[in-house]
Amino acid sequence: MKSILTITKFAAIVYLILHRRICAPSIEDLRIDIKRIEDSTETAMTLSELIEKKGNQNWFNPLLEDVGPWLMVQLADLANLMETLRK
Repeated sequence: MKSILTITKFAAIVYLILHRRICAPSIEDLRIDIKRIEDSTETAMTLSELIEKKGNQNWFNPLLEDVGPWLMVQLADLANLMETLRK
């Protein structure tokens, strides 16, 4: 079992190295990403960007305002599905 974990870890490391070498972002891609992160008027694309733009203390409320309505619909659909499966 221990050798399987070692082989798995080795394969993951090889994959990450090859992926980074083949699909490495260009300098221009990095510049575009940095400009987007620093521009406070653009929409954050990741959670880390949102935290960077809003600050450590104020990131949760904007996230909740954006995701809240969608999440409520999803939870209602999940509740309906569970009720249907129960009957």
